[in-house]
Amino acid sequence: EPPYLVPSHPTPIPSLNPMCQRKISLLLLALLPFTYAQDSLLQVQVVTRHGARTPLTKEASSLREGGSSLTPLGELQQYQLGEWLRSRYSSFGPEFRTYNASRVRIRSSAFERTMVSAQSLALGLFPESSRSSNTTGVSLLPKNVTRANIPVFTTDNKNDIEIRAYANCPAFSSTLTMLYASPSLKDLETQNLALLEKLALFPTFSQYSSANSNGVNSIRLGDLWNIFDAINVAKTECDPDPDAVVCKSLEDPSVRNYLTDAEWSQLQVLSHDVEHQKYGQSTAGNKLGSNLLKTIESKMSDPSPVTWVVYSAHYPTILGIFAAMGTYEENVAFERQIIPNYASAVVFELYETADKQRYIKLLYKEGLQDTLIDLTIGNGCESINCPLPTFTSIVRAFPSSSEWCDRCANMESDTCMSLLLANPATKNDTCDKEEYMLSVAVIFSLIGGICMTVLLMKICRWVQKERKQSSDTIQRTTEESKSDRPNSAAEPGSEMSTIEIGELHSQA
Repeated sequence: EPPYLVPSHPTPIPSLNPMCQRKISLLLLALLPFTYAQDSLLQVQVVTRHGARTPLTKEASSLREGGSSLTPLGELQQYQLGEWLRSRYSSFGPEFRTYNASRVRIRSSAFERTMVSAQSLALGLFPESSRSSNTTGVSLLPKNVTRANIPVFTTDNKNDIEIRAYANCPAFSSTLTMLYASPSLKDLETQNLALLEKLALFPTFSQYSSANSNGVNSIRLGDLWNIFDAINVAKTECDPDPDAVVCKSLEDPSVRNYLTDAEWSQLQVLSHDVEHQKYGQSTAGNKLGSNLLKTIESKMSDPSPVTWVVYSAHYPTILGIFAAMGTYEENVAFERQIIPNYASAVVFELYETADKQRYIKLLYKEGLQDTLIDLTIGNGCESINCPLPTFTSIVRAFPSSSEWCDRCANMESDTCMSLLLANPATKNDTCDKEEYMLSVAVIFSLIGGICMTVLLMKICRWVQKERKQSSDTIQRTTEESKSDRPNSAAEPGSEMSTIEIGELHSQA
């Protein structure tokens, strides 16, 4: 198998003097191009977390979110991530350092913080000098303006069952209520009760508290994210510059100083543990990562794969991928208690050997750290360099789209609705084919009843209108007959009898 890529700062070789270490390191770097001469890098796919943003609240069970926007610091973080990717991969060929619309695909969830993150990353990955000309070969923009010719593709939230599968899987959301009442979270609450009680005393956080077993208000673990995020955002935006515009715009910037350093570290560990239990394999299974992994695999299996694919996403997206692949279980040394930081990235590298065999490498970059962590995919792919056919077999064992819709009880996305209409037998545990057909019959009965009611109303109105016209005609005929013959000159039998009038009514 090919050796690992040499990191930007090679690890010193132990038990050798510094001069010898330097010589060996330089020799390894010199040999690197020859080592990889027979293996070509075909594709890089990157799943990133957006950059720093304003506070984001979440409802404990439904995960319904409040609003949040990328901050200037977040833009910079994503730009730097783009620059880092460019510096790492530009040496593998012009296709990795030059923008080509047919070879680059950037996707994002439909949120401002992820879409602007994607645009910022694109600026760092493909500076103006690396962008191919448009179809006319010229740019009419001023020379100092970077062209906006790298599109970011997205889909509306209800149809995003890849990047935001965690927000569109009602069955997953329903398990969170049980998780919050589970013994594991109750134990965490007991172990951190003093901290949770202190947090409940802060005025802004009291809404997330309730009386505990001691009769004292403490923060509910299901709502702990809202407290952690508020403090984390304040520290991220205010610690470098308390006078920064974003810092001053926060509801209460002083919250960053409410806890001691030890208490803040404790809150970080606790919050990260809770989030990992939310989105981990025992709770989420493969529901949150399988759809995106199938998309990633399909782009790798393409006979002529695109060079770059970037997914601007969220930390639950990354945790969902890891849960579906069993990454934490396979990489015990990996910091499983750490929530992916802003601008963190999961990298899938696709290589091809001289005999046309493809394999992939899974790597992780934590925030703005320069180092990459090599990860074992797991689920049967035990090697760092995982053969693509093995990865394909792992991914294709995941639920199909119709099975995912069924297991998640998703009845809103266009994908799931089209599958349901195309296959009425597709069902979840509470909606089988008979219930579906009964529902259809009831709906059509209601529609038929409404149509019949409307039709009868129109017939009645037509009959009433015709009767009124006939009555008016008879009345005019009678009045004209009386006016043509004066009473004094009337001859016997000249006036219409009651019987004749009745016959006229009948005819009408």
